[in-house]
Amino acid sequence: MWGLVFVLYALGKFPKLFSRENHHMRGLSILQMCLAMNMYGYLPTEIIRSVFNLKFMDQLDEEIENCYSKATYPLRVRHMLMELNRAVCLDHPEENIPWFHEKYCEDFLETVPVPTSVFHSEVHQALAQLVGGPEVVRANVHTPYYYLLDFEFVLDGSSNPVPVKEYAPSTPRNSKSQKKIAVENKHGHRRVAVILRRENHYCTNSRQLLGRHQVECRHLELMGYTVVEVPHFIWYSMAHATQEDKMQYLKDQIFPAR
Repeated sequence: MWGLVFVLYALGKFPKLFSRENHHMRGLSILQMCLAMNMYGYLPTEIIRSVFNLKFMDQLDEEIENCYSKATYPLRVRHMLMELNRAVCLDHPEENIPWFHEKYCEDFLETVPVPTSVFHSEVHQALAQLVGGPEVVRANVHTPYYYLLDFEFVLDGSSNPVPVKEYAPSTPRNSKSQKKIAVENKHGHRRVAVILRRENHYCTNSRQLLGRHQVECRHLELMGYTVVEVPHFIWYSMAHATQEDKMQYLKDQIFPAR
């Protein structure tokens, strides 16, 4: 399907095909197509408005009500709709589509286990030695629009860590809407998002990052983050390296100019 979407995107023919054939497509397929088109930077206003309206929402509700796979299909549809809602809010703010998945995301976070892997623990330990402890580095936090970060910290204009108590959280609790795209960064400050790239973030037998994770990086940068990715295959290749070597690797990623 991705290849077909790319060909249609390259030819500039998808909107007409979509408007002519979308009544034959399942709601989930339409959401998937829209996410694919958005990844390629081609999601026209016409299609955005055909999805974010009451008629299409009613179609999704009807599909969920009448589907056979009650255990999985509704969850897939709801999560895909959330991802598209987030993508449109971030990539197409001019469309003024409201963010209406706050409650869904809060509930979803309740089901996400806290990472306990050796990978996570080792990077956390190295970051604590390099940047600072819990007074500086926050672990397992979420951003506006509910991307999950393994670690987050802020550096001032001199690349010194800023204590957590001195900067605003990336997402205020009890916020009912996310109107602001950007996180709050003081002039010269960098809010760093450290993301551990696990095996399931990549294509099978490949080091090609999956599309949704490529989009995640783009969205984090749009929100004002400096993104630092730590691929599992690089970290595991340092299994026999010293702690100083691991810290040096992270230092090179976080402070590339030093």
